[in-house]
Amino acid sequence: MRRIAWLPAWFGIFFTAHALVAALEEPTSAPADEATSRPAVSVVDSHTLNAVAIDAAIVHAVSQVSDAIAVIEVDRRPASISRRGTVADNRWISYGAGVFLHADGRILTCQHLIDGAAEITVILHDGRRLSALRIAEDRRSDLAVIRAVGAGFDAAPIGEAERLNAGTLVLSFGNPLGLASDGRAAVGFGIVSAMDRSLPPEFGSDQDRFYGEMIQTSILAGPGSSGGPLVSLSGEIVGVIAAVPTKGGNLSPISFAIPMTQRNRKIVQDLSEGRAIEHGYLGVEVDVLTYSEREAAKLAERVGVRIAAVFADGPADRAGLRAGDIVSAIRGKPVYSVDGFVSLIGSLTAGERTTFDVIRDTRNILITATLTKRPDVPDQRVPEAAFDFRGATLGRVDPAMRSVANLPEFAMLVLRIEAESSAGRAGLVPGDVIVRADGRNLQPDVANQLLATKGDVMLSLASGATIIVKP
Repeated sequence: MRRIAWLPAWFGIFFTAHALVAALEEPTSAPADEATSRPAVSVVDSHTLNAVAIDAAIVHAVSQVSDAIAVIEVDRRPASISRRGTVADNRWISYGAGVFLHADGRILTCQHLIDGAAEITVILHDGRRLSALRIAEDRRSDLAVIRAVGAGFDAAPIGEAERLNAGTLVLSFGNPLGLASDGRAAVGFGIVSAMDRSLPPEFGSDQDRFYGEMIQTSILAGPGSSGGPLVSLSGEIVGVIAAVPTKGGNLSPISFAIPMTQRNRKIVQDLSEGRAIEHGYLGVEVDVLTYSEREAAKLAERVGVRIAAVFADGPADRAGLRAGDIVSAIRGKPVYSVDGFVSLIGSLTAGERTTFDVIRDTRNILITATLTKRPDVPDQRVPEAAFDFRGATLGRVDPAMRSVANLPEFAMLVLRIEAESSAGRAGLVPGDVIVRADGRNLQPDVANQLLATKGDVMLSLASGATIIVKP
């Protein structure tokens, strides 16, 4: 499987080298006698030499970094969910990777990989399995630093994503489908397809994460690659893989990485030292300018964004910014896109006074606003009503848990068990998750479905166990 995944990228690079060599070897207007006296060169040999050189560079980069890769397994099973041990249940396990930043065990990875983790396990290149603890994490940038218990680890240096260009060769390391459970991270190979991309909606979205200015690559990375490093051929970490195709059997050669820009390098440094990240907050929604709006404002192409909404009593509202205002620059730096606007604001800290070049009704004005700390996203989870069934108190599984474990929509969580009850005697325990009753999926009216039964009821659990509850 690994060889197959390499083939598309390999042949693309091979034939690119082929074309370059052919162009270099093609004769120009050299005199006939000089051309005839030139020693013959085998085109095949030249191509082979270039292919071998590329192969050697890749293998060297892999050998430089591979010992610094941390394969990661995350158990998100909440304490309320039973760890019934007789049947293996991997539905709560998420797979990913990271990279050691320091010999003391600090590891860079994605925040979404460890979000909600009950336990984090790191697997080293030699197969050793170690527990890991959170150091600090930042939901907005989707970056986190954890620490493996131990010392003397190999580490890899952080590079500069600003040095990347479309066409740059890059490598990825990950744990697709959990196949790297022996510690040998899977290697991907491709090129930088584009810089400063926004994450397409089909790759998922989160209102509190900023996925603008991403690195798009041609690497075919599968689920389980999140958190793994994007590596240059010089062996430097230039990005962190954050999004890969996961739906509909999409095997397109595409993945997205968080770039190690100056801003993100500072975030990584702060996280590795245990400091919380406070992103600047203005309290607005912004949108792209239409051609007519840009023309009326006499702005250069691609410059400026429009304030679409101003949140009440936020920094922008207090400073006097209005919906419809056009912002052309922040602190004198031109704003070229919505993502650029968000990135500039996010790179500033709470309490900073920030100037905005604004065009309002063709008038140029300068507005100063004091940014605040970005507010936390409110918890939108709604508790579900519980009911009693033969001595067991049942409630709906939290939507976030349901999504992580891929549970049926109407699965029920055992909250409590009465002593000497039918449910208790049958073997139900708090934390069990019921997914079917008498072989049928639970329905929206699950309470009526269960309470209407008269005889024995066969309950199927998410762990794979089956329990018979008598009346």
